[in-house]
Amino acid sequence: MIPFYLKYVAVSSLLIIFYYLVLENQKSHRFKRFFLLASLAFSLGIPFIEIPFGSYYVKASTFNLGQEAIQSQIIEEAPKFDIYQTLFYLYLMIVGILILKLMFQIGQILFKKVKAKNIVFKTYKISLLEENITAFSFLNTIYINRQRFENNNIDDSILIHEQTHITQKHSFDILLIEFLKALFWLNPALYFFKNAITTNHEFLADDAVLKQKSLKDYQEIIYQEVSNHFFPLTQTFKRNNNTKKRFIMMNTKKSNKMGFRIFGSVLFTCGVAFLFAEKVKTPIAINDSVLEKNTQQKVGGLAQNTTTEFQASKPTIANKVSDTIKRKNELEAPKITGNASKSESAEVEKPAEYPGGIGNLRRDLAMEINTISFENMKGFLKTESMIKIDSEGKFVAVTTTGENQNFNKEVERTLNKILQNVTWTPAKKDGKSVTSYYKLPIVMEFAEDGKMPPPPPPPSQSRKSK
Repeated sequence: MIPFYLKYVAVSSLLIIFYYLVLENQKSHRFKRFFLLASLAFSLGIPFIEIPFGSYYVKASTFNLGQEAIQSQIIEEAPKFDIYQTLFYLYLMIVGILILKLMFQIGQILFKKVKAKNIVFKTYKISLLEENITAFSFLNTIYINRQRFENNNIDDSILIHEQTHITQKHSFDILLIEFLKALFWLNPALYFFKNAITTNHEFLADDAVLKQKSLKDYQEIIYQEVSNHFFPLTQTFKRNNNTKKRFIMMNTKKSNKMGFRIFGSVLFTCGVAFLFAEKVKTPIAINDSVLEKNTQQKVGGLAQNTTTEFQASKPTIANKVSDTIKRKNELEAPKITGNASKSESAEVEKPAEYPGGIGNLRRDLAMEINTISFENMKGFLKTESMIKIDSEGKFVAVTTTGENQNFNKEVERTLNKILQNVTWTPAKKDGKSVTSYYKLPIVMEFAEDGKMPPPPPPPSQSRKSK
């Protein structure tokens, strides 16, 4: 959640900064509207985009597990205070409050329409209100002060302006950005997006009026309008904070270099995508004999060890992933710190099982782990992963323990990715599904004389998407 949020904030911030520096003062308002809305969607999607960035060869691994039930399990420890979970629930509570506020504002406007006198004047749907407010529009209706309308004190320019907002469906843009502000209220870029979108809406409506009215007359009408109370979700004829920008834009001529700015916008967006998208090296599986397989089996409750080795792209390195699987009665319960009560450690009748068994888990881990940053390492890298599976078979969390923090983080990242949408067969105790831990030790060995295998035929197996 946190890496996604940080990428989302960074991407949306860069795009809105680019908009204000390069596009805001340009006359191409339709493209600017497209850029702003596309940027909102793009910044949400970029954390999930993967860009192929080269490939490397791996040996297709085979595993001989013997007794598949030999796995490590721990009954879940007693609940303890989790500050991150508490902050997450607090965040969700604020999201709920903001969404309720948004719904209240929508209902407030619609309620006024129900109470008002609703008429059709020429081609305009109008709601006449008793309040002394500036004319505004929302969805398909223009809201005007009743007394001013009946006294013919509403210029046609105002109606044309508000009808443009309706025709171009600007209210949906406002509802979208308000919903995103409620959902991602910690993202400061969204507040700048809101200001940019509403200001550009006014530019579009002003252009529509100036096609039928003179510039001087229209500016005088804006000067004469009094900006009274208005609603935050509506398109109001006059907002004091953007009137100056509107006047400047009315006198601005369309740039002949707008094509270069549009091209620059595309290049900048592609650059941001490349910068923040996840770069993935595609492993190419070689259906050849396993380089090394060392299986040791012991009886009478002793451990079973399985070691599998596969080669990476660099000819000077051989990466070895080994999974040591202990019997369930050999694993000690984790230590409890803080004020949590003592954990309960007991055997389970049936341990949790990854779909397809431990062989599939080992294969998926070997295919997904990124060894690029460890190419200059020598010797061994070791970490121990503790995977938490709830009573419904859902992956909850994973922790890693080892001397090399970078290796710990890479293993944790890989396991989080491959387990996110996977449903396990939950552990059983006394005939009931229980929450349990799954212990997975991992060792990676680097050899100085490792050799890259010869180029394979056209690959028949590509990396499995997650």
